[in-house]
Amino acid sequence: MKRIGLFGGTFDPFHLGHLSIAMESYRQLQLQEIWIIPTGKSPHKNSEAITKNEYRIDMIQQTIEPYPYMKCVTIETQKETTSYTSDTLLALSSLYPDVTFYYIVGSDAFFTMEDWHEPETIFDFAWIVCAYRSTQAKGQLLSKAEYYRRIFDAKIYLLHNKALDISSTMIKQALHNHLSITHFVAPKVEQYILEHQLYSTSQDNLSIVKKEE
Repeated sequence: MKRIGLFGGTFDPFHLGHLSIAMESYRQLQLQEIWIIPTGKSPHKNSEAITKNEYRIDMIQQTIEPYPYMKCVTIETQKETTSYTSDTLLALSSLYPDVTFYYIVGSDAFFTMEDWHEPETIFDFAWIVCAYRSTQAKGQLLSKAEYYRRIFDAKIYLLHNKALDISSTMIKQALHNHLSITHFVAPKVEQYILEHQLYSTSQDNLSIVKKEE
Protein backbone atom coordinates (compact mmCIF):
# COMPACT_ATOMS: atom_id res chain seq x y z
CA MET A 1 0.00 0.00 0.00
CA LYS A 2 1.07 3.55 -0.65
CA ARG A 3 2.18 5.46 2.44
CA ILE A 4 1.22 9.14 2.61
CA GLY A 5 1.85 11.64 5.38
CA LEU A 6 -0.84 14.22 6.17
CA PHE A 7 0.35 17.38 7.87
CA GLY A 8 -2.51 19.61 8.95
CA GLY A 9 -2.45 22.99 10.63
CA THR A 10 -3.25 26.66 10.41
CA PHE A 11 0.22 27.35 8.96
CA ASP A 12 0.04 31.09 9.50
CA PRO A 13 2.66 31.15 8.10
CA PHE A 14 4.20 27.83 7.04
CA HIS A 15 7.77 28.09 8.36
CA LEU A 16 11.03 26.17 8.35
CA GLY A 17 10.08 24.31 11.51
CA HIS A 18 7.05 22.89 9.71
CA LEU A 19 9.21 22.03 6.71
CA SER A 20 11.72 20.19 8.90
CA ILE A 21 8.97 18.06 10.44
CA ALA A 22 7.59 17.17 7.01
CA MET A 23 11.04 16.22 5.71
CA GLU A 24 11.86 14.08 8.74
CA SER A 25 8.50 12.31 8.57
CA TYR A 26 9.10 11.50 4.91
CA ARG A 27 12.59 10.17 5.61
CA GLN A 28 12.02 8.21 8.81
CA LEU A 29 8.74 6.58 7.80
CA GLN A 30 9.78 6.02 4.18
CA LEU A 31 6.64 7.72 2.88
CA GLN A 32 5.89 8.22 -0.79
CA GLU A 33 4.33 11.66 -0.36
CA ILE A 34 3.58 14.37 2.19
CA TRP A 35 0.32 16.29 1.83
CA ILE A 36 0.24 19.66 3.58
CA ILE A 37 -3.36 20.46 4.58
CA PRO A 38 -4.05 24.05 5.69
CA THR A 39 -7.02 24.38 8.01
CA GLY A 40 -10.07 26.27 6.79
CA LYS A 41 -12.38 27.06 9.70
CA SER A 42 -10.49 25.68 12.65
CA PRO A 43 -12.26 24.09 15.63
CA HIS A 44 -9.29 25.06 17.80
CA LYS A 45 -9.32 28.84 17.26
CA ASN A 46 -11.59 30.94 19.43
CA SER A 47 -12.55 34.20 17.68
CA GLU A 48 -9.00 34.52 16.43
CA ALA A 49 -8.07 36.21 13.17
CA ILE A 50 -5.97 34.21 10.75
CA THR A 51 -4.60 35.12 7.35
CA LYS A 52 -6.86 34.44 4.37
CA ASN A 53 -6.68 31.00 2.82
CA GLU A 54 -5.16 32.11 -0.48
CA TYR A 55 -2.19 33.76 1.22
CA ARG A 56 -1.49 30.78 3.47
CA ILE A 57 -1.77 28.38 0.53
CA ASP A 58 0.61 30.51 -1.56
CA MET A 59 3.20 30.50 1.23
CA ILE A 60 2.97 26.72 1.62
CA GLN A 61 3.36 26.15 -2.12
CA GLN A 62 6.36 28.46 -2.33
CA THR A 63 8.05 26.71 0.59
CA ILE A 64 7.55 23.15 -0.67
CA GLU A 65 8.25 23.89 -4.34
CA PRO A 66 11.77 22.31 -4.21
CA TYR A 67 10.38 19.06 -2.77
CA PRO A 68 8.53 16.98 -5.40
CA TYR A 69 7.16 14.59 -2.79
CA MET A 70 5.24 17.38 -1.05
CA LYS A 71 2.03 19.01 -2.18
CA CYS A 72 -0.59 21.33 -0.72
CA VAL A 73 -4.05 19.76 -0.46
CA THR A 74 -6.92 22.22 -0.01
CA ILE A 75 -9.66 19.81 1.07
CA GLU A 76 -10.30 21.81 4.26
CA THR A 77 -10.00 25.37 2.92
CA GLN A 78 -12.60 24.53 0.27
CA LYS A 79 -15.18 23.74 2.96
CA GLU A 80 -17.67 26.29 4.26
CA THR A 81 -18.04 24.43 7.54
CA THR A 82 -15.63 23.75 10.38
CA SER A 83 -12.61 21.62 9.49
CA TYR A 84 -12.46 18.50 11.61
CA THR A 85 -9.54 16.10 11.26
CA SER A 86 -11.88 13.14 11.63
CA ASP A 87 -13.97 14.30 8.64
CA THR A 88 -10.85 14.88 6.55
CA LEU A 89 -9.52 11.40 7.29
CA LEU A 90 -12.88 9.79 6.49
CA ALA A 91 -13.07 11.65 3.18
CA LEU A 92 -9.50 10.85 2.15
CA SER A 93 -9.78 7.21 3.21
CA SER A 94 -12.89 6.86 1.06
CA LEU A 95 -11.18 8.49 -1.93
CA TYR A 96 -7.93 6.53 -1.52
CA PRO A 97 -8.76 3.12 0.00
CA ASP A 98 -5.36 1.69 -0.96
CA VAL A 99 -3.38 4.30 0.99
CA THR A 100 -2.07 4.08 4.54
CA PHE A 101 -2.23 7.57 6.04
CA TYR A 102 0.16 8.98 8.65
CA TYR A 103 -1.24 12.04 10.39
CA ILE A 104 1.56 14.35 11.58
CA VAL A 105 1.09 16.52 14.67
CA GLY A 106 3.28 18.56 16.97
CA SER A 107 3.66 17.43 20.55
CA ASP A 108 1.44 20.24 21.89
CA ALA A 109 -1.45 19.04 19.73
CA PHE A 110 -0.65 15.40 20.48
CA PHE A 111 -1.43 15.87 24.17
CA THR A 112 -4.96 17.13 23.39
CA MET A 113 -6.03 14.64 20.71
CA GLU A 114 -8.43 12.75 22.98
CA ASP A 115 -10.47 15.99 23.16
CA TRP A 116 -10.67 16.42 19.38
CA HIS A 117 -13.87 15.79 17.45
CA GLU A 118 -14.42 12.01 17.16
CA PRO A 119 -10.91 10.96 18.24
CA GLU A 120 -11.75 7.29 17.71
CA THR A 121 -12.11 7.96 13.98
CA ILE A 122 -8.75 9.70 13.85
CA PHE A 123 -6.95 6.84 15.59
CA ASP A 124 -8.78 4.26 13.48
CA PHE A 125 -8.01 5.74 10.08
CA ALA A 126 -4.40 6.87 10.47
CA TRP A 127 -1.11 6.34 12.16
CA ILE A 128 -0.29 9.30 14.40
CA VAL A 129 3.17 10.77 13.95
CA CYS A 130 4.17 13.02 16.84
CA ALA A 131 6.93 15.56 16.27
CA TYR A 132 8.97 16.39 19.34
CA ARG A 133 9.11 19.96 20.66
CA SER A 134 11.91 20.98 23.01
CA THR A 135 9.46 22.30 25.61
CA GLN A 136 7.99 18.83 26.12
CA ALA A 137 9.65 16.09 28.18
CA LYS A 138 10.16 12.87 26.26
CA GLY A 139 8.86 10.84 29.20
CA GLN A 140 5.53 12.65 29.05
CA LEU A 141 5.23 11.90 25.33
CA LEU A 142 5.93 8.21 25.88
CA SER A 143 3.31 8.04 28.64
CA LYS A 144 0.70 9.77 26.49
CA ALA A 145 1.46 7.51 23.54
CA GLU A 146 1.00 4.44 25.72
CA TYR A 147 -2.31 5.87 27.02
CA TYR A 148 -3.61 6.34 23.45
CA ARG A 149 -2.52 2.81 22.54
CA ARG A 150 -4.35 1.41 25.55
CA ILE A 151 -7.57 3.47 25.26
CA PHE A 152 -7.92 3.83 21.48
CA ASP A 153 -5.73 1.01 20.17
CA ALA A 154 -3.82 3.82 18.45
CA LYS A 155 -0.90 3.34 16.09
CA ILE A 156 1.71 5.92 17.08
CA TYR A 157 5.17 6.84 15.90
CA LEU A 158 7.28 9.34 17.85
CA LEU A 159 9.40 11.23 15.36
CA HIS A 160 13.13 11.48 16.09
CA ASN A 161 13.48 15.06 14.96
CA LYS A 162 15.65 17.96 15.99
CA ALA A 163 13.19 20.48 17.39
CA LEU A 164 13.57 23.88 15.73
CA ASP A 165 12.74 26.78 17.99
CA ILE A 166 10.40 28.48 15.52
CA SER A 167 6.77 29.44 15.91
CA SER A 168 4.28 31.57 14.03
CA THR A 169 4.09 33.85 17.06
CA MET A 170 7.86 34.44 16.93
CA ILE A 171 7.61 35.37 13.26
CA LYS A 172 4.77 37.81 13.84
CA GLN A 173 6.58 39.41 16.78
CA ALA A 174 9.75 39.80 14.71
CA LEU A 175 7.81 41.51 11.92
CA HIS A 176 6.05 43.75 14.43
CA ASN A 177 9.46 44.82 15.73
CA HIS A 178 10.84 45.28 12.18
CA LEU A 179 13.30 42.41 12.61
CA SER A 180 14.48 39.92 9.99
CA ILE A 181 12.65 36.62 9.57
CA THR A 182 15.28 35.20 7.20
CA HIS A 183 16.01 32.24 9.49
CA PHE A 184 12.35 31.45 10.10
CA VAL A 185 10.82 31.07 6.62
CA ALA A 186 11.86 30.25 3.07
CA PRO A 187 13.34 33.23 1.13
CA LYS A 188 10.37 33.39 -1.25
CA VAL A 189 7.97 33.42 1.68
CA GLU A 190 9.83 36.24 3.41
CA GLN A 191 9.55 38.30 0.23
CA TYR A 192 5.89 37.34 -0.17
CA ILE A 193 5.07 38.44 3.38
CA LEU A 194 6.75 41.80 2.87
CA GLU A 195 5.20 42.38 -0.55
CA HIS A 196 1.68 41.64 0.70
CA GLN A 197 2.24 43.37 4.05
CA LEU A 198 1.05 40.30 5.92
CA TYR A 199 0.98 40.33 9.72
CA SER A 200 0.77 44.10 9.82
CA THR A 201 -1.79 45.96 11.91
CA SER A 202 -4.13 46.09 8.90
CA GLN A 203 -7.04 43.63 8.92
CA ASP A 204 -7.30 43.49 5.10
CA ASN A 205 -5.49 40.14 4.85
CA LEU A 206 -7.36 38.43 7.66
CA SER A 207 -10.40 36.23 7.95
CA ILE A 208 -12.17 35.45 11.20
CA VAL A 209 -12.50 31.87 12.35
CA LYS A 210 -14.51 30.74 15.32
CA LYS A 211 -14.76 27.74 17.60
CA GLU A 212 -17.68 25.51 16.64
CA GLU A 213 -17.07 22.37 18.70
